[in-house]
Amino acid sequence: MDTISYTYSKYLGIATHSVQTLDPNFKIGITNWADVEIQFNGLQSSRSFDAVPRATLENGAGVGDFILRTKMNLIGNDDGPVGLAIIPYVKLPSSAPVISNGIVEGGLIAPLALRLPQDYLVTLQTEVDAVKDSVNRREANFSNLIGVSHPVHGIEGANAIVELFSAVGSDRAAPPIYTFDLGMNFRINQHTILDVGLNLGLNNAAPKVQIYTGISARF
Repeated sequence: MDTISYTYSKYLGIATHSVQTLDPNFKIGITNWADVEIQFNGLQSSRSFDAVPRATLENGAGVGDFILRTKMNLIGNDDGPVGLAIIPYVKLPSSAPVISNGIVEGGLIAPLALRLPQDYLVTLQTEVDAVKDSVNRREANFSNLIGVSHPVHGIEGANAIVELFSAVGSDRAAPPIYTFDLGMNFRINQHTILDVGLNLGLNNAAPKVQIYTGISARF
């Protein structure tokens, strides 16, 4: 769950401030290689305004969308140097204006984890989404992520993470997005992890900055 997440973006003269909080993702294991998940996109607030006269263009707040997922490990359940999974999902829209587009969408995520020497962990993830564009046509959106994490020397249970993220779609009206992401997580005990992160936009269309904090707990 993200305890709180703040995003600031500015593109084509339109600035947007967004805040999201309390968005738990509940996972229930059904075998040692599969789970089912329901994600609540929490309480959200978004305000967009013209950056020059500061006139508000859109202002919305409410409960975000719901996402149903299942994760199936194909390789590497509990040990080994390689882990590969597939995660099909469907998004069920909420009725909050501005916060939700009100459309059922879905996709497939495929994360690959590689454990390397010297305690390095490399994550490669690709995702394809079926989304609707501004004229109600189905478009494909492709997201890719490459990340490297490593324990932080001198801080027990802490890991540092560096990532590159991209999102490119078939909708010509939607520009690509590229970000450079930094994060850390802290293992509090065997069942609880805290994390913090900072995402920085690498092109004009990407959010300029996103800051988040979160918690993961196993019951």
